[in-house]
Amino acid sequence: KTFPTIPYSNPCVEQLIQNALQNGLDDYNQYIQGVTTAVANAYKQHCLGAVENFTALYKDKEYHFTLYYYDQAGNLVKTIPPAGVVMLDFDADNDNIQEYTDPLAIKVSQDRINNTQTVFTGHTLATTYEYNSLNQLVRQNMPDHDQMNIWETTLPNGLDPGMTITKIQYVDGNKGFLTGHVPGPVGDRGLLYTTNDAGATWQRVNDLVGATINKVYFFDNLNGYAACDNGIILKTSNGGGSWDMLLTYDQNIDWKLNDVVFTSATDGVVVGDKEFSLKITGGVTTTLSAPGAFTNSAYTAGGYFKLTSITFDGFNYIAAAKHKASSSAEERGRMYFSNNGLTWTEYTQFDAPHLNNVSHASGTNWIASGQTGNVEKLTTGTSLNGNDLATNLKGNILDAYYMNTNEGIAIIENVPGQGEIHKTVDGGKTWSLLSTPGDYYNRLDVYETGTSTHKVTATGNTSTVDRVIMTTGMPFGIIPLTAPSGTVNYYASWANTFGTTLAMIAGGDAGNVRYTTTAALSATSWTSPSTGLPSSENIRKIAGKHFGTSASA
Repeated sequence: KTFPTIPYSNPCVEQLIQNALQNGLDDYNQYIQGVTTAVANAYKQHCLGAVENFTALYKDKEYHFTLYYYDQAGNLVKTIPPAGVVMLDFDADNDNIQEYTDPLAIKVSQDRINNTQTVFTGHTLATTYEYNSLNQLVRQNMPDHDQMNIWETTLPNGLDPGMTITKIQYVDGNKGFLTGHVPGPVGDRGLLYTTNDAGATWQRVNDLVGATINKVYFFDNLNGYAACDNGIILKTSNGGGSWDMLLTYDQNIDWKLNDVVFTSATDGVVVGDKEFSLKITGGVTTTLSAPGAFTNSAYTAGGYFKLTSITFDGFNYIAAAKHKASSSAEERGRMYFSNNGLTWTEYTQFDAPHLNNVSHASGTNWIASGQTGNVEKLTTGTSLNGNDLATNLKGNILDAYYMNTNEGIAIIENVPGQGEIHKTVDGGKTWSLLSTPGDYYNRLDVYETGTSTHKVTATGNTSTVDRVIMTTGMPFGIIPLTAPSGTVNYYASWANTFGTTLAMIAGGDAGNVRYTTTAALSATSWTSPSTGLPSSENIRKIAGKHFGTSASA
């Protein structure tokens, strides 16, 4: 029997062969790694060993800088927010900040080296702080605080700091004149200034008469006249360089002169605190108007007649006056016109704004009122006399009621459709709000008049029906009533008292009528009677007379 041949492998030889192979592989890897390291080092030496300078120029657009300034004591004296920082304007095209090649950068560098300051910033919105000697903050100024500029006529502009200015007139864009007065040793001392630079600086004109100058009028840039106290009139023919006094004492003119107007370089009229006008002709001659030239100018002790203003409309002189006939009379305004400055005619007819109502105040005294705050005091008798009052109103007076010549109420409409109740205690001259803001009224109707107390109904918009109690010498009061149902604008009412019961009827738009017998109570209940009125009818007035003895009769 034959057995297969089995190859013999010497394990010792195999081990030696494997060791040799492994050693060869290790040597090869070490060689490759050495070559790679050498190549890498040579590459780094060659490529990264070069010397390079890199310069980049750009515009800085991030201005979020807050600047803080401190004094030598370490106190914060100023801060600039980012919005107020203004960057230095270096030359962006040629600048090399590090080498300071830009002229501005060189100046900054020199300032730092020499401890000087030749470069200044233009920062805004600064907040500044001031401290006392104890380093305590005593004043702070912030850009968002309201600034107050106080202007004074102080010496740098040439004006006396204590002067009261009475008039300024410019004859062209630069040339002007200014008058005023300052306290003097005896009364006020008049001053006159002239300017040639539109008022930037003023030069005092000397050698003047010592009197208060009330008004200056220049006909042109050379010829001018001044009205003064004590009947003094001054004249210049050289643009205010020098002044001469016109002769007025020979006519016993010693009162205050208020205004002057000239129709030429030599002819004009002067008026003052008496019932006379003074005409100037030829620039020299003065002529006084005759007594009685101004009609209705008489007055007794405590009264006066003062001509306050005069002008010329191209045909006539027109003068305004204040007249108080006696110490107890009311001051009233009068107007006159004249074609020669010596004989005068009073304006007696004036067109007054539309009058809405008239109220009987007492006896023969009536007060009418209407549009644009117009109030007229009327007196009846052998003739009807009217006096237009100067009021503090601009709105329309829709309705008014006066319990006497001084005290009254009115519905005043400053905004269309929003009439509010106001009160007066001086006969309609001045008014103060009485009603609650937001309550609007249309009409007043009186329903009870007593010796010292009057009672009035006030009807208005959005179903407003109230009562007003007026007591002489006492504050007036408005009593609000419960509003009738619905949203109705009421324009009329009628009321009557039966013992302790107060009955009232209110009427308004679209034929709406409401009735109550509890109007004496704030909690008022209303009923809607059947009237048969169509909704197309608007009720504007209710008048009636009660013949029964109770509210239900």
